Amino acid sequence: MTATSISAACCEFLLPRRRLAPHAPPFPRPAFGPSVPSNSPTVGRPPRAHHVAVPRAQSSSHGNHDDRQELEQRATSLSRRDALLSLALLPPALSASALVAPSPSIAASPPAPDTTVTQRAFLDFALCPTAVRLDRTLGDDTLICTDGAPLGRVVLGLYGRAAPDTVAQFARMVAGEAGSTYKGSVIHRSLPGQYVQAGHQGQVARGDVPPPTLLPPNRDTVAAASFALSHLRPGTVSLCVGENDDEERARARSSYRNVEFLITTGPGPATQLDGDNIVFGTVLQGMEVIAAVAAVPTFQPSDRIRQFNDFATLLGDDRAAKGRGTWNRPLKAIVITDCGLLD
Repeated sequence: MTATSISAACCEFLLPRRRLAPHAPPFPRPAFGPSVPSNSPTVGRPPRAHHVAVPRAQSSSHGNHDDRQELEQRATSLSRRDALLSLALLPPALSASALVAPSPSIAASPPAPDTTVTQRAFLDFALCPTAVRLDRTLGDDTLICTDGAPLGRVVLGLYGRAAPDTVAQFARMVAGEAGSTYKGSVIHRSLPGQYVQAGHQGQVARGDVPPPTLLPPNRDTVAAASFALSHLRPGTVSLCVGENDDEERARARSSYRNVEFLITTGPGPATQLDGDNIVFGTVLQGMEVIAAVAAVPTFQPSDRIRQFNDFATLLGDDRAAKGRGTWNRPLKAIVITDCGLLD
């Protein structure tokens, strides 16, 4: 019930209606004639009855019906003053509830994700002088150097309650219990001012991660709550879902398990990643190492190469996607020389 309806009901109960003659207007109708000066003593007074000339022919049943309808409308309508007086007579609790309109029901917002650190992991990085080994001999298993200059250790805090399946898979990857490992792989993508990316599946000789064979499906990827956390702070660790750049043929396999991850570098937030990637941890120690990794120059194609790649993509050439895989790749190999769990 609105405040106006409550006021009307109270006024009808408290204030008696004025009973008027059914065939007479509430006030005499003013006569149409010359205007009366404003200083005349008759201003504001109803004109006398002998000034009203109503022909007998107009006093029909139709006119009486219109007058009666007008009287009923005036009798039931309430003035602003009457409404305020009626509210003043109400009890305080009733008048307050009448003035305050009921607010629409608001659905309770879901609880914020629990970012409690349940596990800690480490990644050791080293910098090679070149992207590939120049002294590689026949029979070497990798194109990546094994004796690069150490950059330092990064300690990650993992949110096992916010993204349980993602954290479980990452923990098994760093521990070497997934049929694969991040050890020996490289940072394959670096976007200045945004993030560095690792865990690309492909050829081990090029520093890619071998496809994991002992991981169950990740249920976090189909749970909306897993995408709730934002990439606001530098050092945010997330699973690459929207940013995943594994080959389409690899992702089409039923045994495929996504283990690509990224770490934001700052200095500002990377909110363009929100809603497309699963935040599952943060950097606890070693942001200076992440800054050193992000400072390594990357390959940037020329405008002509980009145009040729766009044209090849338009023609459906599969080599276009492979060509884009080298864009934003560090010109010096940044290797994860070791990794594991600390807890």
